[in-house]
Amino acid sequence: MLGRLAKWLRILGYDTVYTSTMTKEEAVRIAKKEGRLLITRDTHISAEGLPGLVFIVEDRFRDQVVEIVRKLELDPPEDQIFRLCTVCNALLNDVSLDEVRQEVPEFVQKTQTKFLRCPECRRVYWGGTHRRNMREEVVALLRTRIDRT
Repeated sequence: MLGRLAKWLRILGYDTVYTSTMTKEEAVRIAKKEGRLLITRDTHISAEGLPGLVFIVEDRFRDQVVEIVRKLELDPPEDQIFRLCTVCNALLNDVSLDEVRQEVPEFVQKTQTKFLRCPECRRVYWGGTHRRNMREEVVALLRTRIDRT
């Protein structure tokens, strides 16, 4: 239900546990065990025993990001944005082109100098137009938080 929000929280650098197969009971158990804030749209979840519970009312993911940023007063440090794998939440490692040469397109090899790899799922990340567009989206979302306060 909140998969895109989870991805964007990771982009912003916030440790976010989420899988599409996680049940409500699993989410509550993990939140209690790991001392995590539980973010949900399910109004039938009780806050009892949870470190924190935030209900998301917005339907569209961009609005959800703005809602959670506002509710939690998030202000992600610039150096943490794009440091977590958007797929599995692991902290990305800097790697050299030589380490990923076989995994990135030739054009990327010629135009990029910085590469990151997820130590868990092995996904490779690099800058480019997609990342630039995402950074612009982040700036716009955070500006919306400021404009609405």
